[in-house]
Amino acid sequence: MIPTNDTNYHKPVWLICAGVGFHPYKLGLGQCDACGVVLSPAIWQPQANEQLEEEWFGEDYQPQTSFWVALFESWNNRNTFARVEQANPPGHRLLEIGVGSGSFLNAARNRGFEVMGCDLSLPICARVRRAYGIAILSEPLATLAGENRFDVIVMNHVLEHVHRPIEFMADVRRLLAPGGVVHVAVPNIACWEAALPGWTSYEPYHLTYFYPQTLSRRNMSTRLRQRSREFYVASAPKSGGLGKA
Repeated sequence: MIPTNDTNYHKPVWLICAGVGFHPYKLGLGQCDACGVVLSPAIWQPQANEQLEEEWFGEDYQPQTSFWVALFESWNNRNTFARVEQANPPGHRLLEIGVGSGSFLNAARNRGFEVMGCDLSLPICARVRRAYGIAILSEPLATLAGENRFDVIVMNHVLEHVHRPIEFMADVRRLLAPGGVVHVAVPNIACWEAALPGWTSYEPYHLTYFYPQTLSRRNMSTRLRQRSREFYVASAPKSGGLGKA
């Protein structure tokens, strides 16, 4: 259920803007009256991210594999590296959150990065470990100890899965070295395709659909860039930003 102005709901539940008013969007989603972000009702369920990860990416999950999938991943990896390198990270310690097939981590290692991954899906973690022998944390990011551990943190199409993005980004900031680079890519609900019910980013496991201004409203990024179907952050400050409630 999406809380609306007519419901008995008084505690701010959307911490990006502390909004408490919501109205129906479409496809069972709701939209924040204050910042316009679109939310799944599941975001108000405790541990929504973990539950959806288990449902959709648990033991029965089988990733798509084909020549075309591998070609697209290779193209996307090159684009991510180009943005990261343009942001001039201070070193070569790299963490990827949401590891997918593991191809990006493997490519990063081949480029001289010291790599580590983090993903909630146990089958995905096991598959990447077997395929590439890369260390993968199969626990929430908050369990990763330490500070200033990584010069680059990459999270492509992860933030839309996250139950509490403010707290999540606080852990990202904690792990980021001074001058470090965060690369974030999320679906762009401002694109024209999002007006169509068949937009491929409307997924039952997505909790949040961001507009570019939603992330930039708290100065999360210094370089917010857009493409038609997604937008991405090529760098983020160590202090302030989305991780600061």
